[in-house]
Amino acid sequence: MAALGCGFNLLNLYHWHGQEPQPFDQEELRAVADWGFRFARIPTDHRFLWRDGQPVAAAWRVLDEGLEAAARVGVHWSLNLHHAPGFCINTPRESWTLWRDPADQAETARILAHAAARWRGAADVSLDLINEPVGCT
Repeated sequence: MAALGCGFNLLNLYHWHGQEPQPFDQEELRAVADWGFRFARIPTDHRFLWRDGQPVAAAWRVLDEGLEAAARVGVHWSLNLHHAPGFCINTPRESWTLWRDPADQAETARILAHAAARWRGAADVSLDLINEPVGCT
């Protein structure tokens, strides 16, 4: 029986330090499916996805290819905006300006709108809008 809703974090776009996004390993996704899991959570840092007000084409290509590979093996793909503009739950903590800064809010909205439009109609994909939101009202 498949473990629906159970799966793995795939960390290719997790911590950005100025590096290029790395493709997802198709064998890793196949192993997830072979083990009976059906979920891949993709925690991301917004700096991979969006810079200077524009989507970063290379990162979105990596995500598209990963989504296609996941779909081929029956694994649900969930993009998790783990580090949003002005918010990340990890330490050291940012200033959490997302909750009060219209520029951070607009940038976050652009990223999420881009993902929603890009994958509209795609099967087995979801968006985890903000990872563990706290410190907001």
